Amino acid sequence: MLLKLLLRFYHGKDTIIRLFEIANVSHSSDDIVIFNTTVLQRNVPGLETIHNGGRFIVSSSEEARQLELSFDEEPINRQVHYNVPVSIFINGNLKFFAQRLGRDGMSTSWCMYCNVHPKDWSGLVAVPDDELWTLAQQTQFLDSINAGHLKEAIDKKGIVSLPLLNFVEPKHFIFPQLHFEIGTVNNVLDAFRGFIEDAFEALPETEVEARNAKIIADVSYTKARDKSNH
Repeated sequence: MLLKLLLRFYHGKDTIIRLFEIANVSHSSDDIVIFNTTVLQRNVPGLETIHNGGRFIVSSSEEARQLELSFDEEPINRQVHYNVPVSIFINGNLKFFAQRLGRDGMSTSWCMYCNVHPKDWSGLVAVPDDELWTLAQQTQFLDSINAGHLKEAIDKKGIVSLPLLNFVEPKHFIFPQLHFEIGTVNNVLDAFRGFIEDAFEALPETEVEARNAKIIADVSYTKARDKSNH
């Protein structure tokens, strides 16, 4: 796990970038239990401290001007020129996001950013801001699930547990561009194959029926698996 520090300035000055390795666990799998009992116990309190009160302050005294990371009030006996709060953003792959956002083992059809049904957002239609997940909404959903008010997978919307980083909003998880590109290419290839089959390469009826039966079986299996998990 890396901590990437970015200091951006006005007036075209180059951004300062620093990388710090804050955790490294050698294991054959990235199981959530292992992550919880090793990395999280040590790093989450520190990240929460930075989130709640971390500020970069540029101040000066009679001797010199200095930049410091502070968790207290503004420095005494020094003039403060800039006082900028720290913002935390999370980057990683989709499994990493699912684990951190309380979605470990959830159905992959649900979105971690919004609560819109997959058939509605999969058409790349913009989702209204009031449909985006917040930590407060996820907590309310989990309370309803635990109380037995939400029992079906379609009602749970992929919520499994409380977010592990319960101070970083889902909108601060950086969109995984690589996964998007892979999914987009797969969709384009599927559409292209369908076009070729329909326009140029007429398949035998038996082959079409067999392929459709397999698709239906795969969908039924996925739904049954998701229902048993949730």
